[in-house]
Amino acid sequence: MKRFFHITGSVLLALLILICIPFTVPKAFGLSIYEVITDSMTPEFPVGSVIYVETEEPENIKVDDVITFSIGTDTSQVMTHRVVAIDDENQTFTTKGDANKDVDVSPVAFQRLLGKPVYCIGHMGVLVQLFESTEGRVLLGILLVLVFALWFAGDHIEPKVQQENGENNTKKKNGSVVWKLVMLLGIGMILIAGWNIYRISKDYNDSNALYDALSDSYVTADQKMQEAQEEKWYESAQIDLEKLQKKNGDVTGWLYFENEDISYPIMYSGDDTTYLHTALDGSYASAGSIFMEGNNKPDFEDSHTIIYGHNMRNLSMFGKLRYYKQKEYYDDHAYFQIFTEKGIYRYQIFAYADVPADSFVYQVPYGADDSFESFIQQLRKQSYYDTGVEVTQNDKVVTLSTCSTTGMRFIVNAVRVDEYLY
Repeated sequence: MKRFFHITGSVLLALLILICIPFTVPKAFGLSIYEVITDSMTPEFPVGSVIYVETEEPENIKVDDVITFSIGTDTSQVMTHRVVAIDDENQTFTTKGDANKDVDVSPVAFQRLLGKPVYCIGHMGVLVQLFESTEGRVLLGILLVLVFALWFAGDHIEPKVQQENGENNTKKKNGSVVWKLVMLLGIGMILIAGWNIYRISKDYNDSNALYDALSDSYVTADQKMQEAQEEKWYESAQIDLEKLQKKNGDVTGWLYFENEDISYPIMYSGDDTTYLHTALDGSYASAGSIFMEGNNKPDFEDSHTIIYGHNMRNLSMFGKLRYYKQKEYYDDHAYFQIFTEKGIYRYQIFAYADVPADSFVYQVPYGADDSFESFIQQLRKQSYYDTGVEVTQNDKVVTLSTCSTTGMRFIVNAVRVDEYLY
């Protein structure tokens, strides 16, 4: 039995070491590690593989080089495509996936360059979450503690024959000290894992408390008016936007869902990173803020405006958008409002779908022309449900975007159907 515990623990430890090597040693040499989650670069970089990216300066990139870059709308997501053109004047790359027919819709600014992939290992992507997620790190810690526990058990479960024949007491004593230290190390790892879980939970609670307080201070909702006649939709809530903007000048509006508790300020900083993990009060928050695409104008007068929000597990921020995948939910939650300095705009949802991170959806701005009409038709075509809502090239469209399954985004498209100007 002693030998069984020792061998099992040793095999498990060797397995953990082998798993850790591809994800730890390269980082010591300055390489970044990413999982390939789309087939746009097959066969060179197949789905499920892991690539190792070396930092490179934009001036060293040439046409036909493969580069890895931030996609711009979520810094935790990156793309690896081939450079097909370089615009030195505007400091952008034009990129294309080897398996794609067309070049990428949006050029890649030089500052979004992360580097060049130098190596690829297939079928390793499934292990990335072990090192990138809190849950995975906790699991690794538990497995390591299990290794120590197996070794400890192996040294303390001994045959009676050995006891009768008299075992070396000094050896037992030294072994006991070693394993006590090992167990203390294991307990320490468990405490660290527990602290990480507590910290994440506290971050969620603090973020919820902040936005609940903002809602209590700046939003007055009238449940009776929400259920009243349709023509009085603009009286269902009141937002003190002017007072809120004194707290933070980046507030450009307030998103308010009818018949649902999605109610948040909309931030605009001119980029897609400032409020990714920053709350309205400037504090760090994993939930970040609801914010507008940096290439949009903050007055909501673009033909197409994109608003981003995290898909939080506790259903805060844009966590409840996932419910639109159920047709019955849409029937009761087809409208939302956006409060601005000029007035209140009412939007009706006309499409929703899961799309790749590099989807055509993330192109802004558009004009009221045929290209925008084609864009609208593509949105309707890919929608999970035909809502029957009419949308034309002269309308104003808002896209709400959040994370979905790995490598995908869930989008909700809505058209402005009414407005109440102050």
